[in-house]
Amino acid sequence: MKALVIYDTNFGNTKVISETIVKELGKDAKVISVSDIKAREIKGIDLLVVGSPIVGWKPSEKMVAFLATLGKQAVSQFK
Repeated sequence: MKALVIYDTNFGNTKVISETIVKELGKDAKVISVSDIKAREIKGIDLLVVGSPIVGWKPSEKMVAFLATLGKQAVSQFK
């Protein structure tokens, strides 16, 4: 299963958790910061995991902006 874990972090905790998830998912999993994600990197994946710190009971602004770019068409392109 090809998996991608995208994270944002303020103090490094979400990064550590994301890296741990990738280790458990196996060799076909990749972790990347939301600041470094490119649209082509979500093509062909089977599983998308997203992690973000909570700011005022909401995901970070960077993560909200990234998620807003994922429309139905983008999500349907995963496989």
